[in-house]
Amino acid sequence: MEDAYRMLETADGVRFGMRGRPGGSPAAVAFLLGSLLDTMLHEAHCEVLNSLGFVCVALDAPGHGLDEVAGEPRDLHAWSHRLKADQDFVAAFTCRLSKVLDHLVAERIADPDRVAVVGGSRGGFLAFHFAANDARVRNVAGLAPVTDLRVLAEFEGLDDHALTKSLSAIRLAGRLAGRNVLVVIGDLDDRVGTDHAIVFAREVTRMARDARVELHVLPEPGGHCHPEGTNEILKQWAREVL
Repeated sequence: MEDAYRMLETADGVRFGMRGRPGGSPAAVAFLLGSLLDTMLHEAHCEVLNSLGFVCVALDAPGHGLDEVAGEPRDLHAWSHRLKADQDFVAAFTCRLSKVLDHLVAERIADPDRVAVVGGSRGGFLAFHFAANDARVRNVAGLAPVTDLRVLAEFEGLDDHALTKSLSAIRLAGRLAGRNVLVVIGDLDDRVGTDHAIVFAREVTRMARDARVELHVLPEPGGHCHPEGTNEILKQWAREVL
């Protein structure tokens, strides 16, 4: 994998990072979501996907890096802060992702028929929303994914908050029709909830016509982390679906 990534910008000012070498024709593209784009483009998932010929693309997640707002708390506390102000930061972020995909397709970097999104933890939550809101994203992988923000300690007190409830990934299940969906979760993940991830995968199978759902529950005594074998599962899944 090449050592450096490039920072690029859409015509309307959305900045993103890209790693991989697009050839003379549009390539398979994988959006990597999680925290900071620099982190996403240096982790093992990027190396795995680059090795298969994917161009990897990342944006800073809401409340991280380029999306930090002066006076706000950082990271997931920024998410909670915005929700309490009834700001739908998820819709705003998926809009930015679609603008980046528009740019990549227009520049003949991305093949619109071979688009994937891969997210770990909070990035999995964002990945499910991106796939549900952009029909070009036919392949979505959630690795130890958040499926309901209210499970996380940062969102204490928001159990009955209308916007927070509406963003639960399980409500997206029927909108993932025809997608290839991968969910990998450790068997002792008390942070995002192993059972929540299982219920989400089962609901997609039940609600989404022609979706192909692959669920892996793996032994992981460490709790909330990517279980051993996650990268091999991701590699095999990406090879099969694209």
